[in-house]
Amino acid sequence: PTYGGGLRDAYVARLDPGGSSLDYSSYLGGSDYDYGTAVAVDAAGRTYLAGVTYSSDFPATPGAVQPVFGGATDAFVVEVLPAGTRATAEIRQVSCAEMGRTPLPDRPPGTFSVKLLVTVTLAYTLVGPTGVPFETFESSYTFVKTVQLRAPEGTTIRCEALPSSAVVSVLLVDRQLYTAVSLCLSSEAVAAVRLLLPAPGACVAGECRCAPCPPTAGSGQTEGEDSGAGEVVCVATTLVVDACVQSELLEFAVTLP
Repeated sequence: PTYGGGLRDAYVARLDPGGSSLDYSSYLGGSDYDYGTAVAVDAAGRTYLAGVTYSSDFPATPGAVQPVFGGATDAFVVEVLPAGTRATAEIRQVSCAEMGRTPLPDRPPGTFSVKLLVTVTLAYTLVGPTGVPFETFESSYTFVKTVQLRAPEGTTIRCEALPSSAVVSVLLVDRQLYTAVSLCLSSEAVAAVRLLLPAPGACVAGECRCAPCPPTAGSGQTEGEDSGAGEVVCVATTLVVDACVQSELLEFAVTLP
């Protein structure tokens, strides 16, 4: 934000969409001769500045293609992140994939230690010093979690973030976003079942087929014969065998794209 020295510095300035006020402006340069030659804005609203520098101390950020002055003159291309920029985030999606199960012999039959690979997707928004958002992007983080569930053979595991889950804080430091998330994760072992209706509570573990309505007393009909009285409805659904809810504080770090 201050003049770098020498005969000339490059600069960049951005106006609000209406052109009535200054969103931000800054010098860019070292202690020698520096000047800009081109400026561009991409579809996401990010600003880029290109130019030439004679300064051996031209500012460079970690991860730059060439962080050290090459001698005589160098070209430069920078993405401008104005002072006062802040970031917000929200949880976009939480999912999990089962990595394996280990039986627990000291627990009730069918109880397993289930290893899960949990993926948390966050939606970020960068907000300029005047409060105007100028970029949005998503980033996903994965971690391994172990839960204990009654999960007999044939069940699958599913996860979801409960409504109490939230982003606690987002800190932007030198193009690094440090994010804290309070995650309340529900893990469930579910089984696919099929119900025959209107037979109350009839649960068929295997193939579910439509059968005739129950015969009347004394008719002599057996299951599977068509009585002409109509068929019961076969409904596929899921049954939650066991569930586990755990809360934890997660911390993630990501470099701005």
